[in-house]
Amino acid sequence: MAALSATFFSLTVSAQDVKGKNPPVKNPVPEEQKVNDSNKKGAPVDDASLLIPTTPSGTSSTRYQVEDAIVLPPSAQQGKTVTPPVVAGQEGVDEQKRLEEQQRLEEQKRLEEQKRLEEQQKAEEQRRLEEQKRLEEQKKLEEQKKLEEQKRLEEQKRLEEQKRIEELERQGKEEEARAEAERLRQAELERQRAEKEALKAQKEQERLEAEEARRAEKEAAEQARREEQERKREEKEALKAQKEQERLEAEEARRAEKEAAEQARREEQERKREEKEALKAQKEQERLEAEEARKAEKEAAEEARRQARAEQQQVSAERRDTSGLAIIGLSTNVLLDLITAVNIGVEVPVGHNWCLSAEYAMPWWGSADNSFAFKAMNVNIGARYYFTPWENNGFEVCRGWFLSASFGAGLYDARLNFNGSKGRGLLGNVGGGYSFPLGDWWRMNLSAGIGVMVSDNTIYRATADGNTITRSSGVLTHPDPTSLKVSFTYIFHAPRKK
Repeated sequence: MAALSATFFSLTVSAQDVKGKNPPVKNPVPEEQKVNDSNKKGAPVDDASLLIPTTPSGTSSTRYQVEDAIVLPPSAQQGKTVTPPVVAGQEGVDEQKRLEEQQRLEEQKRLEEQKRLEEQQKAEEQRRLEEQKRLEEQKKLEEQKKLEEQKRLEEQKRLEEQKRIEELERQGKEEEARAEAERLRQAELERQRAEKEALKAQKEQERLEAEEARRAEKEAAEQARREEQERKREEKEALKAQKEQERLEAEEARRAEKEAAEQARREEQERKREEKEALKAQKEQERLEAEEARKAEKEAAEEARRQARAEQQQVSAERRDTSGLAIIGLSTNVLLDLITAVNIGVEVPVGHNWCLSAEYAMPWWGSADNSFAFKAMNVNIGARYYFTPWENNGFEVCRGWFLSASFGAGLYDARLNFNGSKGRGLLGNVGGGYSFPLGDWWRMNLSAGIGVMVSDNTIYRATADGNTITRSSGVLTHPDPTSLKVSFTYIFHAPRKK
């Protein structure tokens, strides 16, 4: 019975130790760190955020409430963003960028320090859990040694009881030996039953402790997960706020740059507009001055022409009595004269710009044996229009540039080595030229024109006795040979009546 009582006593003490074992206690946060955290957050220390230590009676357990996994600046905790002051000018913009970069580096440094502290706290928590586990293992070993010692004592006691029963049997006290053996057997059975129940209770306790440990680990993991999620959420919100702030600052910078560029563009446009207006005004002034100068030159030229005309009229008036009146002019084309084509022309001034003309040409030569012949005769009637008019039919008639037109008819016979061509036709041409005055009544005319002659043409061969043998005949169209002229003209005149 004593062994059984000792066994029950040891099991009861073990169970109470297991049941009364305190749950894992986290390392308490130093008071200075709590005060610093509260100062960082810009709010007084809340009672809910403090650590409640575990009392010896176990009436309360350790409770943690993580306010912030990552301590943010007060502006970020209040949902506001810090906007550095905007300073006008390029130096202010550079200073603002430097302050923003410095603030960003400080914020990054603070986050890294916070992360390092969290990792250090986690490492300390891990070391504390390992130390607690080691103490529990050590306590289990001590309890196991105590149980083994108790079993050894009970075994020793049982052996002593067995010896005593054997001693009673030797003394002849069989009834007492049997009773003692029965009692010992009952005690052994009771002890085995108690051991089984104690073992069962121990296993149940271990199962409950394991479940409690798993639940605590699960709660710790869940708490860690929630803290990690909260930390990530706060980091994400801080990053989002930072990106939003950077976006706003970038937009503000772009807007400022755009406004500066727009202002510069407007100033450039205004400058160009002023330059354009100034250039336009200058060109307008130059145009007005040029027009004024041209007008003055025109008036001066007109005045000079009027004076020259007046002088010419005066000279004409002075010479009018002695110059005479133009009646008719006779002319000859020296180009035809050079090829022994006798020609003569007549010119009669009409009005103040026109001059009527008539021409006659007759080269009529042939050899005695009829092998050579150059015979032609034509008459042209035409007119000339002079661009410089004359006031009266005096010495100033038929001078300067002119246009001409003429129409005529004629016949021809040209033969060489008895082979010849003859025919009759019409001709006409238009042209122009210039009449150079050689004194008062002589003129030299240089003119050229485009003309054509259409005639019936007969190709023949002549014989020595003057007969001809026709080979072919038809209509021939060729240029007018009289369209190029270099002629001299003398104008016959009569004395003017006084």
